Amino acid sequence: MNIGWLIVIIVIYLAVIAYLGYIGFKKTKTATDYLVGGRRVNPFVMALSYGATFISIIFNIIILLLTKVENPAAVTKAFGGIGKK
Repeated sequence: MNIGWLIVIIVIYLAVIAYLGYIGFKKTKTATDYLVGGRRVNPFVMALSYGATFISIIFNIIILLLTKVENPAAVTKAFGGIGKK
């Protein structure tokens, strides 16, 4: 891949993110709007957010417990047994 294309993709990505941030800035009037989405969040989106958070917490706890064994190879077990066993 040419470095020029990579720069173009990154610039487009940053422009889209900046635009979405600007839209969010214009729609946010109070701290409640910012912190809880103005209490207008779709229950399906809320469930997806809760599920992703729960899975992330469980994954991080598993990594913490595996590394407490003081076995560096134990960390690979959390990633499906990557590396030598």
